[in-house]
Amino acid sequence: MAKVYLLVFKDDGGHVFSAATLSAEHDAGAIAKARSVYRSGIGRGFEIRDGERLVHAELNYTAAPLNSRTVHPELAKNVQEWANEHLARAVECQRLAGETRDPVLREQLLGIRQKCLDAAASFGRTEFGGAGAPYQLHLYEADGRIMARELFDAPDDGEALQIAAALFDACSELCADYRLTRDGIALDPVEHLSRAPSASLLRARAQQIVLEREIALADSHELLAGSKRLLDKAEEWSAAILV
Repeated sequence: MAKVYLLVFKDDGGHVFSAATLSAEHDAGAIAKARSVYRSGIGRGFEIRDGERLVHAELNYTAAPLNSRTVHPELAKNVQEWANEHLARAVECQRLAGETRDPVLREQLLGIRQKCLDAAASFGRTEFGGAGAPYQLHLYEADGRIMARELFDAPDDGEALQIAAALFDACSELCADYRLTRDGIALDPVEHLSRAPSASLLRARAQQIVLEREIALADSHELLAGSKRLLDKAEEWSAAILV
């Protein structure tokens, strides 16, 4: 029976900047999935946890990602756009790989997809002007069980709610509800948006968070990996980024 593991990503300072859940039959399977999701150019590495138990850790002490604290703001903006474009190309390759019946072409497309994801990671992570607050999104099944959890940063509650609404909308084929918390405190449900925002309403960094998390959810969660809506939404966001 598959277990749910927590995958924790560390930034260059060794602090948690994001997290995701993944399902696997055993520890070795969880480690293999984590390595397929983690992008080596982002931060210092990752840890896998099963409750309080540390299952595995891979840390890279030489990583020095490019970010808005070390480069000119205009260059940081360009880096953000380049990263988003590569993420969008990765989604396009995923779609084409799913459509072809040629196994050789499929492997080639998936290889290009991986290179696009690695290239996006190599540009590093540009950041908001402020420190950005940590938010946690819970996605629920119809019976109330948690299907997935995602951590992300945002400058304020308003943008965090937009990101959460976009992610829930992408997963709504299988998820019945969602909950967003900041520092462990649930945001007022009445603040949930009545409909998901379009990519054009969000800043480039927020667009990246949505697309990154959509890709990560599809890569690390068996149920969501089969969601046509999730893939369609990722393609929709990638198309908007490439406009």
